Amino acid sequence: MKWDVRAIVWFVAVLLGALVSWQHRNEIDSDTISHLDMADAYFNGDWKSAVSGYWNPLYAWILGLVIHAMKPSSYWEYPAVHLVVFAIFLWVFVKSCG
Repeated sequence: MKWDVRAIVWFVAVLLGALVSWQHRNEIDSDTISHLDMADAYFNGDWKSAVSGYWNPLYAWILGLVIHAMKPSSYWEYPAVHLVVFAIFLWVFVKSCG
């Protein structure tokens, strides 16, 4: 019985995360735009712009890897970012529940 309730809660959490991510797929905040700029700088070799004491370098690197690998059009760039955020959510969720 306990496992059934836990599985239902996990399923609902993942489903809600996916729905929220999809619902806001075309929205982005200025912080993420800065991370995307850093990601571009990483992959263009512009280290002066890529290294920042304010923005998280790992998140920019992850975004850069995904954007560089997927090469989405400008229309699909924000949904690709939301896909990365959802993947990070899933990873943290699995790590915290397991």
